[in-house]
Amino acid sequence: MKQYWNYLIGIMVISLLFPSCERAHYTDNPSADFQSIIDEASSINNYLYGINLHVEAPGKNFSWSGAAGFADKDSFPLLTTDHGFIISSITKTYVAAAILRLHEDGLLSVDDPIEKYLSEKQNQQLVAGGYDPESITLRHCATHTSGLFDYGTDGDYTKLVIDKPDYIWTRDEQLTRAMEKGKPYGQPGKVYQYSDTGYILLGAIIEDLTEKDLGIAVRELLDFERLGLETTWWENSEERPEAITDMVHQHFSNQDTYHYNTTSDTYGGGGLAASARDVALFYQLLFSNKVFKKAETIKILLEKAPLPEDYVYKHLKNNQNSLANPNTDYRFGFKVIDIFGKEAYTHGGILGSRVIYIPESDVAVAMNCTNGFANFVLKRVVFRAL
Repeated sequence: MKQYWNYLIGIMVISLLFPSCERAHYTDNPSADFQSIIDEASSINNYLYGINLHVEAPGKNFSWSGAAGFADKDSFPLLTTDHGFIISSITKTYVAAAILRLHEDGLLSVDDPIEKYLSEKQNQQLVAGGYDPESITLRHCATHTSGLFDYGTDGDYTKLVIDKPDYIWTRDEQLTRAMEKGKPYGQPGKVYQYSDTGYILLGAIIEDLTEKDLGIAVRELLDFERLGLETTWWENSEERPEAITDMVHQHFSNQDTYHYNTTSDTYGGGGLAASARDVALFYQLLFSNKVFKKAETIKILLEKAPLPEDYVYKHLKNNQNSLANPNTDYRFGFKVIDIFGKEAYTHGGILGSRVIYIPESDVAVAMNCTNGFANFVLKRVVFRAL
């Protein structure tokens, strides 16, 4: 269920989206301020039905979750912090981190060609699609510089998902669509193009090396238990944690996806579900280097993908709001942006989820909106958190 969405560019522009942000009056009670922000946003013309929010700031000994609005716009159950939501493409950060854990354990190198780890059938599919799997590395896949066509952007995939919500997709079908519906974007390492295809291949590699289901493998590689991620699970293959009372009704193209089969986005490009608290906590722990075993591993995570300076993907050059934009600073499973003059690490999910971490302040914010993207809300929250 992939197409390119307006991402977090709104919070990068400190002017028109929410001009009163800098002038907002805040109290000495940050919890009350955060609750007030989401209460107000969820009641504006009834546009946002519900918002889940978590702010994690260990340096200030602050950890807060809040909710506002409804979990379902039709039956009106109140949204609570115990509701879970599908985090879609934020999953990529976890998959990339799991690949780095395998790198630490010596089971692979991120600069190895994917040909070394894929099945014979998968390699043959890539060759038939016009690719050289010996020249595409795991790093290329994780940084979206592989040149692999994104199966989710062929024009028909989203329509098929909406028209057949119960259909059970396979990784093989998605890879086949990528090979048949589009051509390579360019040479590996020479182009940037957001592509779920690279991530479903990373998911296949994780499963093959660990001989485990992807959800279990990621859970164990990242050690969710040690990190305290009690409400994070692979929605298609693991049981929902007891602490999660229900799932939020998330909307896509005005469609309620609550009863959709999640196999349309579960093989590495997406797949995880979580509470807002767990998402914010994971980002804070990951970027403060509490996940990896070796200190040098985070350097790989943070390294900027080298691309030719004169690279311009012409038909996307005016699409400044998209992850597909060639100027996007996408690293090993996350995007780097500037917010309020500070560097921040972030990712979003197509069903309305966002997470952002500001390393200078060691503050992480995760937010989910049930029906749409409320960048102006996230901007206010981040401003208050800083």
